[in-house]
Amino acid sequence: MFRSIEDGNCGNQTRLPSVSDPPATARLHVVLIVIAYDIADDGRRTAASNVLEDYGRRVNYSVFECDLSHAAFLQLQTELEDRIDTETDRLVFYLLCATCRGRRRACGKETPDPPGAAIIV
Repeated sequence: MFRSIEDGNCGNQTRLPSVSDPPATARLHVVLIVIAYDIADDGRRTAASNVLEDYGRRVNYSVFECDLSHAAFLQLQTELEDRIDTETDRLVFYLLCATCRGRRRACGKETPDPPGAAIIV
């Protein structure tokens, strides 16, 4: 089970929709989620990486960026949790609001978007 790690917020009210939100809101609201992992076993690491490639794009060896709805985020968490050993492996999810997303910075070689990828601004 994933737990929340919160040290404060950026002051924005952007959030993933809750189960009490209207279904249309939950389907349409998309958040940039950065996922970093440290997985000890090669097989588990490959399995997690394959799942993440279905949801987003690799930006570093063990870091992915994914534009996900609430439902897709929950599904991704479930799929990853099924593939890791929670005693030895670690996954961290960073949910970025629209303001924080705009503050993203990179240095060096950019990872190209896959063909047909949509960029939501």
